[in-house]
Amino acid sequence: MFALPDLRVASGMVAAGEREWNVFTNVLGNVANSFEDIESGKQMAASMRQSTTPAVLAECYRTSTCIDLKDLLPEAAVPTLIIHEPEFPFGSRSLCQEVAKYIRDSRVVEICDKSIAGTVHDKHVHAIDRFLRPCATGERRDAVPGTPHAPPTVSGSPLTTREIQILSRVASGLTNKEIAAELGLAISTIERHLVNLYTKIGARGRVEATGNALRFGLVGRPPS
Repeated sequence: MFALPDLRVASGMVAAGEREWNVFTNVLGNVANSFEDIESGKQMAASMRQSTTPAVLAECYRTSTCIDLKDLLPEAAVPTLIIHEPEFPFGSRSLCQEVAKYIRDSRVVEICDKSIAGTVHDKHVHAIDRFLRPCATGERRDAVPGTPHAPPTVSGSPLTTREIQILSRVASGLTNKEIAAELGLAISTIERHLVNLYTKIGARGRVEATGNALRFGLVGRPPS
């Protein structure tokens, strides 16, 4: 997120005194609403000055750059709605899509409101209501793309039955040794299969492989 130009510029500013702090918060408040609502920008600036200090905000930015939740995303066990608001300068559709890639049952929607800036929420409320109550609104929540038996690959080569067996067990948290014992294979054989299937699905390790397995229904299937 901190690679986004607007946020990189905003978070890179350091206020040394009260005058600079006032200027900084006013700029940040108005950038957040795209300089379209001066009064709202002033309110956001005042809120920042009341709730934090330059030193605390700088530390917040520094700490935030070290946070990576990617490993936790595959553990999401409920349908997840990811909202991209293009009007908000610190957002990114590609970032939303990257997050969705690791959550098994997720949907990315784009909503042209100004909810994050705190001014217009109607479309967000409607989208959330429609997501939470698809039956009440007469809609059907789309199934996750793909099928359990044919997860997509980046190499063009489908996973073999054995590779699917191993991938599902990796996603279930088994170690290579445990997988080898369960399938009656040598650990070196499991490692070779892992190298091959990682290449096919474009995974760089167990976490990304688990994300693929979760998204395409390979977890919780009966052993085969």
